[in-house]
Amino acid sequence: MAYNFLKKVIYTAVILPLLFTAVLSVFIPRVFAAAPSVSLIVHPTTIHRGEAVSISWNASNTKECTASEGWGGTFSPYGSTYAYPRVNTGYALSCVGIDGSGLATARAEVSVIDPLTVSAPIQGSPVVTQTSYSPPSYYPPSAPSFTAACATNPSSASVGQNVIFGAASSGGSSPLRYQWIGDVQGIGTTQTKSFSSLGTKTATVTVTDSNNRTAIGTCRVEIREALVVSTPAPAPKKPAVTVASKPAEPDYEKICREKGFVKPKAEVAESTDGNQNLAAASGSKLSNAAFLPLLLLSNLFFVAVTAYFTYRFAKRPAKSS
Repeated sequence: MAYNFLKKVIYTAVILPLLFTAVLSVFIPRVFAAAPSVSLIVHPTTIHRGEAVSISWNASNTKECTASEGWGGTFSPYGSTYAYPRVNTGYALSCVGIDGSGLATARAEVSVIDPLTVSAPIQGSPVVTQTSYSPPSYYPPSAPSFTAACATNPSSASVGQNVIFGAASSGGSSPLRYQWIGDVQGIGTTQTKSFSSLGTKTATVTVTDSNNRTAIGTCRVEIREALVVSTPAPAPKKPAVTVASKPAEPDYEKICREKGFVKPKAEVAESTDGNQNLAAASGSKLSNAAFLPLLLLSNLFFVAVTAYFTYRFAKRPAKSS
C-alpha cells in the first residue's frame, strides 16, 4: 500500500509536471512567434534587352528565403544581386518563420523592351530584317565608381527611442534618389523611427542616379529593453528657524541720573574694592597642573591619619568591668 502511495506521489509531483512543461515548450513558441515579413525591390522595372536589373530584399523573423520564377536558390534574410532578363520576367521570394510556421512572400516584375527592329524591302528578294540595338543606358550597379552606404545613430537603442538611419553615396550622377526597405521604409537620405519590439532591425537603402545606375547599402541597429531610472524623492525642506532678538537691557544708571538719584561714594569705593579683590582672586587661581598633585597628597594624608587612629583604637585594651 505504501508503494502504491509513493508511486502516485511520483506521478503527480514529478512525471506529470515534466510532461506538461515539455508540451508547453513545444506549443508556446509556435503560438507567440512573430510572423515573418519580406520586402523585395527590383530596379529598374523596365529595361531594354541586354541591360541589367538590381534585386534587393530584406526579411525579418526568418532564417532563410527561397527564390523562384526568374531566379532561384536559397538566400539569407537580406541582400542584393543582379540579373539580365531577356524577356518579361517576375522575381519572387518566399520566407518561412523561424520556428517553421508562417510564410511571407514578395514579388516584382520586370518589363523587357525588344531592340529596335527596322525592315527594308529589297527588289526581287524576300524581306530582310535588320536588327540594331540602342546603346545601353544602364550600367550594372556593381561598377566600382558608384557605391552607397548607410549607418544608424545610435548603433544600439532602447525600446521607444528614436533611431536615425542615414545614407550616403559616392560616384553617382545627380539627381540621386534614395529608397529604403526592410524595417525602415521611405524615400530620402535620412529616416527616423522608433521600435516597440526587441531584436536586430535591418534597413536597406537603394540609391539611383540620373544614369539609372543603382547602389545598395545595408545597416542594422540592436533594440534592447529600456533602462528604468528611479528618481529620488526630493528631501523635505526644513522650516526656517526664527531667532527672536534679545531685547536691549535698559541703562539703569542713566535712568537714575535722570531721576536725580546719585550713588553714594562709599558704595562706589566698596564696589571698586570688591572688584579689585575679585580680580586678585581670579589672578591667584591655581592651574589644573598644580591642583592635581595637591589633591593627591591631601587624599594620601587623610588615608594615613585614618589608618593610624584605627590602629591605635584597635590596640587599646578593653576596660574591665
